[in-house]
Amino acid sequence: MYPPAVRLVAGIAVPNFSVTDLEGEPVTAQTYAGRRLWLILARFAACPFCSLLLRDVVERHEAVAAAGVEVLVIFPSSEKRVSQFAKKYQPGFRVAADPEQVAFEQFGSETSWEGEMRSAVNIPKVLKALLTTKMNPLAIDDAPHRMPSGYLIEANGMIGRVHYGSQLDDGIAVDEVLKWAQTDPAARPS
Repeated sequence: MYPPAVRLVAGIAVPNFSVTDLEGEPVTAQTYAGRRLWLILARFAACPFCSLLLRDVVERHEAVAAAGVEVLVIFPSSEKRVSQFAKKYQPGFRVAADPEQVAFEQFGSETSWEGEMRSAVNIPKVLKALLTTKMNPLAIDDAPHRMPSGYLIEANGMIGRVHYGSQLDDGIAVDEVLKWAQTDPAARPS
């Protein structure tokens, strides 16, 4: 169903992705030229696990922005579904839909039945995600076993850090992004 993903690594140029945000504005790699970017490739828009991370990003966005990092979240869902998510959280950053999953392919987005099962059997984690976010986990419009991924992109367009999730709620935490933002790019491991 899905071709095997090719993982990206730190130290290479960001793929020349192109999506349209919920405001109808085109967003490409060049949109962020000269600026640092935290790119999140989320799971489907109603995913309760992604909602936990994204709620934290929304709540702490001011600190992320103050650190000089912009945020872009791309969902593999339809624009209509992503808009429903955006209405609930009112993010102060760009959100885009990529139902054809072109950006997901460019960035090597992965799927894992094992990762889904590890998440599903962790009952406290499942209950927290369901009760906290009140998202319908059955409103699936993408592969249920898609893993989230995150990319910290330097102002020069090079990927500074890549994180491929191994479970449904496995993403780069806000604190990690803030720490990355405070580190001199020349001192970062490649």
